[in-house]
Amino acid sequence: MSAAAETAPLASAFEATVSCFVDLTKAYDSVDRDLLWDVFRRFGVPPKMLAVIRHFHEGMRARVRTDDGQYSEWFDVGQGLRQGCNLAPLLFNLFFAAMLMVAVAEFDKDPKDPKVTADMVKIGTQVEYTGKKGRSAGRKTTVVTDAEALWAMLYADDAAIVSRSPESLEKMMSTYKQTDRFVYLGRTISADGKADREITSRSCRAWRCYRRNSASMFDRRRADRQLKIRLFQAETLLYGCASWSLTAEHYTKLNGTHRQFLTRCIGWSKRKRSERPLSYARALMQAGCEETIKATVRKRRLCFAGFVMRMEDNRLPKCMLLRAMAGGVGYRGGQESDWVSRLGEDLVAFNMGDEKESGKKQESAKDPEVWYNKVEDGAAWFMRKWRRQEAEASATRQRASEAEAESTAILGPNRKRVGEAAVGGKKRRPSTAVEASRAAEAVLWRTM
Repeated sequence: MSAAAETAPLASAFEATVSCFVDLTKAYDSVDRDLLWDVFRRFGVPPKMLAVIRHFHEGMRARVRTDDGQYSEWFDVGQGLRQGCNLAPLLFNLFFAAMLMVAVAEFDKDPKDPKVTADMVKIGTQVEYTGKKGRSAGRKTTVVTDAEALWAMLYADDAAIVSRSPESLEKMMSTYKQTDRFVYLGRTISADGKADREITSRSCRAWRCYRRNSASMFDRRRADRQLKIRLFQAETLLYGCASWSLTAEHYTKLNGTHRQFLTRCIGWSKRKRSERPLSYARALMQAGCEETIKATVRKRRLCFAGFVMRMEDNRLPKCMLLRAMAGGVGYRGGQESDWVSRLGEDLVAFNMGDEKESGKKQESAKDPEVWYNKVEDGAAWFMRKWRRQEAEASATRQRASEAEAESTAILGPNRKRVGEAAVGGKKRRPSTAVEASRAAEAVLWRTM
């Protein structure tokens, strides 16, 4: 998730970069499960949660397809992680972290041991510079500009090698055809650095998930409604939303997808042609959903930001997400909003504007519980403000509808109204059912 967010500052600064994404499929298959459960117990994972995770992996079976198209007999799989499972990256990260702890501990015991080299602990970022003056004119020199600790590789999705020149990457690996769209760990990364394709992909995947699980989950009347909504959001629609930098158009598209899903969950349908479609606010109320899409995205982004701020200063996510980029040329006419600027907007929207100062924000994020409670209180304040604004907008629409109906009744139907055709045209008036629906919506908001 963070690898996609790390490329956004480079794209906004017009910095040419070349990235190499490492395939960890074989590494996933080589994880020793017994050792993995022991690592979780040492990390303090509760026994009940550990039993649930083990239940997901026990009893796995597979079969192999041969060259002639035949399948082998089913056999048990007792090693490795489940490919495609949402838990697999997290489990692998924890297992990899334990391996690095052992490696660093062994290196600290005897740094002069010839079996343990510095290359196992330090990773250098090599950049090629071309000389412009004197004897070095036209010559390329490879210089190690930075040395990141091995702890920077704790996350599997951070295993991305970034360089300013493609030659250094081509020397040690195969090259692939250049593309303007790349899917990495479920995220759609675009060459322009925008989230348009990612939002479209999330909406399509969400409806694909709904159709796939409609018979077993979403269309079952006895299934818990809140469980349906949480599964729909967590699995597909809002996957990786903590690293998004969205605009108002993106939120509008996500709200439309969310509203359609909520109307299906509550069993609402447009029975008459004259009825108005169910608004997003009323769909949220009838479904018992406490937060809008914008509130959920902002809350998850702030929680993830608190987690990043608690990292050590040499960790790769903290360096790439919270530090200012050096070099590059910005956009003319104003800088494009990146993840850090969106984070500042989230603090203001959640009535946490006093936390925008770097020192105070870092101090508040040191305690996870304190930071989470502040974000929860800010989300509740944001939703109260949003409901109040929606109630005022609904009341305004109701008064305008009543004024239009009264004006038409007094002046007669021959009076030309705004939007009516100049010659012989007639504007379709809202029916009685529509007016009743608007009145009911206004009463419902006033009671809240």
